[in-house]
Amino acid sequence: EGGILTWESTLLTDLYELQVARDPSFKNPEIQTTRVNFANVRPSAKGTYYWRVRSIVAGRRSPWSEAWPFRK
Repeated sequence: EGGILTWESTLLTDLYELQVARDPSFKNPEIQTTRVNFANVRPSAKGTYYWRVRSIVAGRRSPWSEAWPFRK
């Protein structure tokens, strides 16, 4: 059981870094990956999770987006 997380991409962005965690502070991300504009995620257990994304342009990372909750 999982889901697809999507975000709006921009022309200048090379990649996006995604984090998924059980807590909104992301101290211990359960998922951390680099994608183009979506990710199929499969958290380990049922419950509330939070996700955030940031862009990577020419090797430089932007600040993280706000955190969005979802439930598995």
